[in-house]
Amino acid sequence: CDSDGGCDPFYGIYVVSEKDHEKYQVYASKDHDKNIQHVKPSEQKWEGQVKNGEGVRVAGDIMIEFWDQDMFSSERIFFFWVHSNFMHRPPSEMGGVARRLTPDECSKHEVPEGTWSLLLSKHEIDQAARDKKHIAFDRGFQFEIFFEPLEGEFGTGKRLEQAETAAQLKG
Repeated sequence: CDSDGGCDPFYGIYVVSEKDHEKYQVYASKDHDKNIQHVKPSEQKWEGQVKNGEGVRVAGDIMIEFWDQDMFSSERIFFFWVHSNFMHRPPSEMGGVARRLTPDECSKHEVPEGTWSLLLSKHEIDQAARDKKHIAFDRGFQFEIFFEPLEGEFGTGKRLEQAETAAQLKG
């Protein structure tokens, strides 16, 4: 956290490969938005958006991880895992509330009609759940992600293949 208690959040989206069961980054907000927005504690809300003009196609095990960018380093704030099969209807023991957005909500959030929301509460988010005294995350902390199902399409596509190839070249 910064001296004012706020943070400068950025995030990455990862997918687990079915080939080698490794985690690969398929999107990094810092690569597409160089101006990380400072969020003060009094603001109580932060909105981020995939800014590559095409969204991020994901499938299977998905991890979304948030970091705080400071002057000389970065610190992980929180992360969570979801599986694409459960984004429409998470099992009751898994948590999260999924629902289709109304046309008015889609317009308000500037997302296509047919978009869904998955809302996770504090106790369902790694690192936030450990803050039992509500020091870093207040009691009502939540994270909401919007997604658009690609009916009849399967797999993560080119981004995962590119990330796997890049990792092989480094290794």
